[in-house]
Amino acid sequence: MKLSIIIPVYNEAATVEKVLKAVQDVKLPKGMTREIVVVENGSTDGTHEILEKHQHDKDTVLFFPDGHIGKGFKVRHGLEHATGDIILIQDADLEYDVNDYPELLAPLLAKKASFVLGSRHMRTKSWKVRKLAKSSHAHLLNFGDAVLKRFFWLITGTYLTDPNTMFKVFDKRCLLDITLRSNDFDLDMELLVKLLRRGYKPVEVPVSYRGRGYDEGKKIHPVKDGLRAIKAILRYRFFD
Repeated sequence: MKLSIIIPVYNEAATVEKVLKAVQDVKLPKGMTREIVVVENGSTDGTHEILEKHQHDKDTVLFFPDGHIGKGFKVRHGLEHATGDIILIQDADLEYDVNDYPELLAPLLAKKASFVLGSRHMRTKSWKVRKLAKSSHAHLLNFGDAVLKRFFWLITGTYLTDPNTMFKVFDKRCLLDITLRSNDFDLDMELLVKLLRRGYKPVEVPVSYRGRGYDEGKKIHPVKDGLRAIKAILRYRFFD
C-alpha cells in the first residue's frame, strides 16, 4: 500500500521546509510506503529556491509548472502524477498536524470508508476553530466557515462538521472517471461535491488545528474565495 501526499505550495518560505521534513518523518502504518508530491509555482519569497535543494530527497518528487495558478491547479497537477493507492492532501503551512495521519488513514485501511475528512470541530467541540492575535480576523474567518458549512448542508443534504477542512484522504479509485476543473480554493468544494454525487459519504475523524493569521501568511480571502466556494457547490451539485 502506497500513500501519495500532495503538497501544493505558494510563498511558504517560512514553513515549507519544516512541513516537508515532518511529512518525510511521520510514522505511517506498518507496511505502508509514502510518495510526497510537491507542486510549486509562482512563489516570490524564496520558496522555489528552498525546494530546489530537496530535489533528491527520498520518496519526494517536485514539480514546478510555469506561471502562477492557484491551489486547485496545483492539487490537480499533483493528482495527475500521484501513483499511490491512497491520496492525502497536505498544505505547506503548519496549521494541521501530520501526527494525525494514522487516525486519518485508519478507516481506509480497515475498509470502513473510501473517503475521510479531518474535522477541526470534532476535537475542539466549537465552531470557533481559529483563535488569532487579531480577533477581527478570527471572527471573520470563523463566521465565513460557519456560513459555508450550513450552505453546503442545505444544497447537498449532507451534514458535515467540517467540509472546509484541508485534510482530505481518499482511495485513488474514487477519482476514476471524475474530471476536476477548479484552479483555486474552490477545488475543495468541487472535489467534495463530486465524490458525494458518486456515493462516497466521507467519514470524519477529529484532527488538531492551529490557525494562522494574515500576518503569518494566510492566503484565503473570506469574501472572494467564499463566493467561489458557493458557486462551486451550486455548479457541481446541479450542473456539472
